[in-house]
Amino acid sequence: MIGKTILLVDDDQLFLSDWEEYFEFECKMRVLTAHDSTSAHLKFTSKVPPDVTIFDVNLGSDESGIDLLRSIRGEGNNTPVIMLSGTKDLQYELDCLDIDPKVEWLEKSRYGDVNKPELLKRKVEKQLESLSKQSINLEFDGQTLYKFFFADDGSSSTLNDKRLKLSGDLVIILKCLLEYQKDGIKTAEILNKLGKKENEDSINVIQKQISDIRKELNWHCKTKSVIIKKSNTRYYTYIDKNIKA
Repeated sequence: MIGKTILLVDDDQLFLSDWEEYFEFECKMRVLTAHDSTSAHLKFTSKVPPDVTIFDVNLGSDESGIDLLRSIRGEGNNTPVIMLSGTKDLQYELDCLDIDPKVEWLEKSRYGDVNKPELLKRKVEKQLESLSKQSINLEFDGQTLYKFFFADDGSSSTLNDKRLKLSGDLVIILKCLLEYQKDGIKTAEILNKLGKKENEDSINVIQKQISDIRKELNWHCKTKSVIIKKSNTRYYTYIDKNIKA
């Protein structure tokens, strides 16, 4: 948990303050807080987005924690979510799990008690363990220069110790490029991985997305040596050491 970023979303300022102090000082985590869905959305687009989140179901506004979950999942963001609920209405839980069955649904009166922090801490640890299960290397002459980590569902990735600003289809495309970096991969194969049909519009979108990925990689690597090149209808990904930063 040390060094990871957690986002707490609750309209109760005392709850936010207590848990912010606990996660920051006891768990050595970076803590982001938001009191409603609007401010929470901004945190997901920050330079250091959260690795795990805790939402309260009742945010005291027009949008609930479930609405926030539906919104971020609709945007392709699959950051692990723990949902704290003070209601015993089963329908809320069913609605939440219908959006994402991987969400951890917890009773707030039990798990939200900062005087018994180990209960919630263990749940946060469990969610973090689901991340970075798979790694793919980007190599040069057999030497690993960059290591990429992907969640089980391929929804998020990190480059070495840096979080990439990629989500949704871009992460899936990056994973395809890395898995087939030497043999190359066709646009049609990428579209198949995305579950999309091949046509002029979809091909143009893929080309734009690959360009965006290359820019993102080179920004994080502080170099222009990460090459994604199309040759004979296939995309190849490699490091060109002749190009200086």
